[in-house]
Amino acid sequence: MRNADFYWKVIILLDEVRVLGLMAELTDRYTITSNRESGFGRYDVMLEPKEQINDAMILEFKVQNVKYEKELSDTVEMALKQIEDEAYETSL
Repeated sequence: MRNADFYWKVIILLDEVRVLGLMAELTDRYTITSNRESGFGRYDVMLEPKEQINDAMILEFKVQNVKYEKELSDTVEMALKQIEDEAYETSL
């Protein structure tokens, strides 16, 4: 693995940890899981509501690859496509 690839993987992991820390206050309303298998892959973070009145959330972290994604919205579309293609909602 190239050093730059390793660097970006570490940055993404640190962002996930930071986001999980910020979500700690949601544990009374959500079951929060990270990097679990669901569907055909592994999601980054899933918030599963403990009560039906709250919405479930699936988070997929991405770093923009400017070679393929000219706009940030392209990166968002790639993340949404991955969530759908990998059927991460299966475990909900």
